[in-house]
Amino acid sequence: MRHVKVLAHAPVDDAIEVFDKLGDFARYPELVEPVRTVGVETVSPDVVVTTWAVLFRKGLLHWSEKDFYDRPNLTIGFEQEDGDFDTMTGFWKVIPADGGCDVVFESTFDFGVSSIESIVEPIAARLLKDNVELMLIGLFGDGVTFAPVTAAEVPQQRRYAVLDYSGSPGPGEDVLSRAAVAGAEHLRAAEEAAFAAKAEWGRRPVADRLELCTRFHSALTKHADDFVDILAAEGHPRRFAEIETTSILDVTAPDAVDFYAHQLVQHLGTPQRRLRLEQKPDGVVGLNPPQNAAATNSAVGVLILAAGNTVVLRAPQGAPTGVHFLFRDLVAPILEELGAPEGTLNIVTSSTASTLRHWIDSPLIDDIFYFGDSIRGLALALECMAKGKKPILELAGNDGLVVWRDADLPYAAAALAESYIGSGQVCLVPKFGIVHPAVADEFFRLLLAEIAAIRPAMPDQPGATLSPVMKADRYFEYLQDALDRGARLLAGGHRLDVEGERDEAGPFLAPTLLRVDGLDRAEDMLAVRE
Repeated sequence: MRHVKVLAHAPVDDAIEVFDKLGDFARYPELVEPVRTVGVETVSPDVVVTTWAVLFRKGLLHWSEKDFYDRPNLTIGFEQEDGDFDTMTGFWKVIPADGGCDVVFESTFDFGVSSIESIVEPIAARLLKDNVELMLIGLFGDGVTFAPVTAAEVPQQRRYAVLDYSGSPGPGEDVLSRAAVAGAEHLRAAEEAAFAAKAEWGRRPVADRLELCTRFHSALTKHADDFVDILAAEGHPRRFAEIETTSILDVTAPDAVDFYAHQLVQHLGTPQRRLRLEQKPDGVVGLNPPQNAAATNSAVGVLILAAGNTVVLRAPQGAPTGVHFLFRDLVAPILEELGAPEGTLNIVTSSTASTLRHWIDSPLIDDIFYFGDSIRGLALALECMAKGKKPILELAGNDGLVVWRDADLPYAAAALAESYIGSGQVCLVPKFGIVHPAVADEFFRLLLAEIAAIRPAMPDQPGATLSPVMKADRYFEYLQDALDRGARLLAGGHRLDVEGERDEAGPFLAPTLLRVDGLDRAEDMLAVRE
């Protein structure tokens, strides 16, 4: 829930004139560009119903409100009747004063989706405040002045802070989200619920279960901007957050769902015989997404559910918001609509080590879906198989890009520059290039130009590419190993602050480029092998 308050002084002595102009809502689209339309329907001399369409991000906010004119007290109250807000109320108040009239505007609103309130509502609050100020200037001229509103008067207008599980936010800070940390008893309860639901959910017709994908695709399409904002708030560069969102929509699009349907059920036959092959669910799946891309990778849980499995999903303690948004706010209501048994989906926010240990030892967990380091993943696979469980592994990659002598070099340079998205912490991007010697010099020139354009930025800024890198010890170890083995450092090799200035305590690593002439020299370098 957000509260917006504007205190203004209009240089107009006649308070009734000020009141009447404030109440002439039909004029507002002429005064403020984001206010696209306002329809007015008179109910009584003191009551009107107004219908609003206001530009908000990439779309329009729509609502209708009932407005109450209290002329003797110079007050106009309003309350939403229907629209995009869950609740929205407020008032205008005119107060005669020296040299004109004071005008007070206050409004409290709530979108009704708890997991995105700290993302979307501050944007809406800022837009509302800006629009009110522009309306007042349009109505009463440039002589309008505005008084500051203290934090005590508007307690919700705060800055973001890192999610802190240990206590309350500090003064002037706002927590992105809160999630209860699960203990052993919660892990047991989650797997027991999933186990109890697996037989009934697994018996549902394939077409009914695939409807989950279709409805989820529709829901995420509607809330794609909200999801991008959440990912940016969790530290994902906006460019990468948009790519992540698109990738989830791609794997739940109609063509993809048709493909899954054919994979889950196949019909074979001859004139004399028909054969139906149907993939059966495994049972209870423990899904462990990685912290650096938790929400995006957790989306595979939608497909796991559609295949007929029940799920215990771990939301990482350092980045739970996006996971909870996708599954608590989007998937869970769809499962309820589909009549899925209670326990089909279970979400726990817990540590990786304790959760994996619990799942390995539990007789109720059938599969463990693990994202992460290759060495740890292979060790986990051995433990799973020893306990009769299926390990499903999505392990770290080390992909390369080959640039031959007849390649489109500008295109190739732009492609390899994508390795810096998320500061190389993304398994989908290449980690090294193999370039034909005949075009190497020109290719490096083009790639260095691409690198020069990559600058640190706050995650929600357009064009943000780099992510903070907190554990950089291995980076400097691998860099020194490469230099000791004859590599040439062409760019980077140090930390940066958010302004792009060199800072050995900065949260970013400068985009780094090493040149190694000869495959025989490169193959033993840690920077290439790992």
